[in-house]
Amino acid sequence: MSCLVIESGKNRMSQIPKKLVGIRTTSRKQYSKWLRYMRGAVICFITFFVSGGLYGYFNPEGKPTFQLPITNQILFVLILISIIAAMFLLIRADPLSFEKRVFLRTLDAYECLETYNALSGSLAQKESDLHEVENVLERISERLLARKVNSVYDLVQEVNNKYVKIGELIQTKILFYLGKRKELPMIQQTILGLAESFAEASGSRLDSCVKSIDGIPESGPFTSKPSFLESRPRLRSFFVHLGRLGVSAVLVVGVAYVLSYIFSMPLSDFAIYILGSTFMLFSTWEFKSK
Repeated sequence: MSCLVIESGKNRMSQIPKKLVGIRTTSRKQYSKWLRYMRGAVICFITFFVSGGLYGYFNPEGKPTFQLPITNQILFVLILISIIAAMFLLIRADPLSFEKRVFLRTLDAYECLETYNALSGSLAQKESDLHEVENVLERISERLLARKVNSVYDLVQEVNNKYVKIGELIQTKILFYLGKRKELPMIQQTILGLAESFAEASGSRLDSCVKSIDGIPESGPFTSKPSFLESRPRLRSFFVHLGRLGVSAVLVVGVAYVLSYIFSMPLSDFAIYILGSTFMLFSTWEFKSK
């Protein structure tokens, strides 16, 4: 998303500090790099599963690899290389931090509001820019409020509480003023300050951000919207149980696949053991979680 800022028919320089522009450029490059690594890992995983399927199809008797034709041996090497490459890419992938993701989205909202304010009073001013600001800030607020989780680490819990507080203030202060069309230039600078706080997040910066936004005179109502699964506890419970069953099955089948290769036995010979072990692992997990 990019908003072209125009004033009096001429392009004008954005008010975003050069430091923030540099951080945004670096963050976007990091995200692009992470995305390339993740795409490569997905391709490697697909290659692993396809090669494994073809290897099993052309070796129904479960013979040792060295006794098979060259095609099967190549598939076996491809299986090993693809899984090693996938793990290597996952290790090398450096995801963009939560704070940097919030920073990028906040800066997008700032640019749209900057465009809207710069075109104030002209026919080129678009309400869609202001609606985009509201939508982006709502999503940011939801992400910050989602950090309201209990942690065994006091420091993590303290940071999460600050994020939740900022998420509330975005609703009760910034979005309230945007909805009332009041003091938009002031809100524009508030959003820029919010972006600066997350660009290089620290405890003191977050405290300063909370104090700054909380100092805005008027406030609106705060409504905590439950997520899709939070509003449907039965469906959430079903997915939790289904996920545990799936993880249990994957772990057991993985061990069985390794054993079938070591002992040169078809995987079907382990079917009963797979079912029994999956049930036992799943039942133990369910019991421990209660």
